[in-house]
Amino acid sequence: MVHLAFYVLFPVFYTQQIRTGLDRDVAVIGEMLRTSDRETGEEFLRTYAKRNQLGVLAEFDGETVSFQEGTIAVLDFLDSGEELSVQGSGEVETILTAHGEEELTDGTAVRFQVMESTAPVKEAGRITRLVLPVTVLLSLAISFAFSWLYSRKVTRPVLAMMEETREMKVNFLRSASHDLKTPLAAQRILLENMLLGVGKYQDRDKYLEEAIKQVDQLTDMVKEILDTSRMSEIYQETSRVSITGKLHSMVKDQEMRIQRKGLEVELKLPERYNVTMNETLADCILGNLIDNAVKYCDDGGRVEISLEGDDLRIYNSCVPLQEEELEQIFEAFYRPEYSRHTHAEGNGLGLYMVREGLRLSEIPYTFQAEEDGMCFRMNLKTVRNSYRFHIRKLAFISEYSKETSV
Repeated sequence: MVHLAFYVLFPVFYTQQIRTGLDRDVAVIGEMLRTSDRETGEEFLRTYAKRNQLGVLAEFDGETVSFQEGTIAVLDFLDSGEELSVQGSGEVETILTAHGEEELTDGTAVRFQVMESTAPVKEAGRITRLVLPVTVLLSLAISFAFSWLYSRKVTRPVLAMMEETREMKVNFLRSASHDLKTPLAAQRILLENMLLGVGKYQDRDKYLEEAIKQVDQLTDMVKEILDTSRMSEIYQETSRVSITGKLHSMVKDQEMRIQRKGLEVELKLPERYNVTMNETLADCILGNLIDNAVKYCDDGGRVEISLEGDDLRIYNSCVPLQEEELEQIFEAFYRPEYSRHTHAEGNGLGLYMVREGLRLSEIPYTFQAEEDGMCFRMNLKTVRNSYRFHIRKLAFISEYSKETSV
């Protein structure tokens, strides 16, 4: 396109430049002739034509004198743009002219014509036509090479992200299938024994309650699975959230469990601390962390919740997790070995949902073992005191969520 534009527009601009130059030459020659006699005038015209490679034709009181340079050999006064055939070449050459009239100091009337050929324009067009195929092919080759390199650079991380998302989806579905299969199998065995009246299962009223309890647990698990898979779709709008208020409210909701386990709960919170994030995500993150802190705290142990500056710390006394357990703790449906031997209920989705919520909210966090317990820390600086209303979208997670929710 650039070459085509050059080929079309160059003659127009170049011709206009020639016309402008000729008008300027007429003005210069006219000014000089007004102060010259015939002899001086002819000498000036001869010198001017030679220096500027122009054709100049002058008529002194009916006598025509030619001052020609270059290939121009015109002995008649022309209309501007008149086409002439150059002698011996057979080619048609367009001559542009400009005209002027003056009177010399000795009273001689002078009519003059300044001429310039457009042959350079045609030559440039001819060269452009010759070079155009080569430059077009070269431009296309460079464009394709650049596009290929750029596309590889851009698509490589996208493809890696898609592969990671696919693996996440497969792992999530595999884990969900496994964790749903186990209680469903137990439910089937229970109902079959009740149907056959085997042993203690003859007491149907008692074991119907047990079956209903298992169904409720499965319902809760399915709900959490669906909530997890849709997190990036339905929790995108943000608003102002009081972290202090949320923490006080959630600790109060755990009051009965805290009393039953004899826990000591210490809160060190500022009077007011607000962030801008999705409120449902905030409930999910803080709710799961406080629930886990109370649920897995040793009986008679302590829970500490503090917010200093932008650092939120949630600690509970318990058996510290081993390094290999910490590496898997945020995976879907993972439960540490010791939790399987306690009465703490859970399906292993809590910390997975916390991780996804923090990632969607772009909040950095750590989860580390301490001497006599576990401590979860997060830095809320990125969402603190921001009143903007914005939408966060992670396309690859959204795609993952759509696929896993099917």
